[in-house]
Amino acid sequence: MGFPGSQDLHFHPSLGEEVKQELTALVAVVFVLLGFGPVSASAAVVNFGVISSKVTVTGNTAVATASITASARELVEEYKVCVNPYSGGALDFSKRTNVYIDTAAQGGTAYTSASRTFANGTYQYAPCVLNEGVWYVLGGTPYKTFTVGGTTPPASRAPVGNLPGWTQNMVQNFDTAASTGTGTGSFTGTYASSWQPYDDAGSYWPRALINAHDGMMDINLDGDRGAAGVFGPPSRAWGHLYGRYSIRFKAVGAEGNGTAMMVWPASNYWPDGEIDFPEGPLDGFFNIYHHPTPCDDDDGDPVPHCGSSDSLTDIATFEDWHVATTEWTPTSVKYYVDGTLVKTVTHDIPTTNHRWTIQVAPDSSNALPGHLLIDWVTSYTYTP
Repeated sequence: MGFPGSQDLHFHPSLGEEVKQELTALVAVVFVLLGFGPVSASAAVVNFGVISSKVTVTGNTAVATASITASARELVEEYKVCVNPYSGGALDFSKRTNVYIDTAAQGGTAYTSASRTFANGTYQYAPCVLNEGVWYVLGGTPYKTFTVGGTTPPASRAPVGNLPGWTQNMVQNFDTAASTGTGTGSFTGTYASSWQPYDDAGSYWPRALINAHDGMMDINLDGDRGAAGVFGPPSRAWGHLYGRYSIRFKAVGAEGNGTAMMVWPASNYWPDGEIDFPEGPLDGFFNIYHHPTPCDDDDGDPVPHCGSSDSLTDIATFEDWHVATTEWTPTSVKYYVDGTLVKTVTHDIPTTNHRWTIQVAPDSSNALPGHLLIDWVTSYTYTP
């Protein structure tokens, strides 16, 4: 509840910003009693109101507009439209900085965001301002919502059934919605039969970033953290000899982030061989890197160094849907894109247990939020 004619105010968290609480005793008491958060001690009571707010969606791109007022003209540090308030700000629209919020008599202050891309789903939104170190989300609850892409799962489904020389051991279409976190209803719990997360001693945060919605696994990147894990049934996910692996994927936004989907040694010993496909920046093209085995991982003997590779680069963009398939047998590794064979390697074939791994993380200091979406995955056991 607020003063007559005012909007309810709600805090929007901002990491690293300290809330200024230099209030007079009288103002502090009045605002606590009326349900408001802290306000600036440098001015009289200032209330913000909403004239209008709207999000316009075209495909997976959205633009936000708003118009708000202040009870007295006020200079605020930031003004923007927050998305999923209280989520930490990773999805928010672009901001205006050091802007005056005019009164209703002055016509208020308008806002138009830059366009940004969202994964399919429904999002809450509200205008918000940063004033004297405090975030205010305006308009009261329930928040307005906008929907991107509807709720229809992607048209493609994972193939079902054995293939000549291959017995299918796992197929996953991510049909059940699942949240981040742990326990009942979480992605980790819901998909324990086909996905095993790992944090690599704090380098990755799969439980915090991965969810499922609209028939997709969503690695929801925040620009600061990454996620990693292993695909496959628990009985073989962490180590098996030979296999066929297929994944349908697409990146949305995520500039400055990259991924490596790989067949990696169960021994964690690089000279046992590494098969990377697809690998690359999420806002660019993906590549094949077939590393040598045996190899040197410390610039000594024998050569070649493990970082060298038989490669194929700039195959296709992460920003469109593609299916990548790797076939690893005792005599070759074959690489397919959308069902078409693009590369065959008959040398440096790994001969020890490996695991089918995915790692996603920022690869620059200014990485942006975004999504790596996975429509489906399937894997096969080599049965010649």
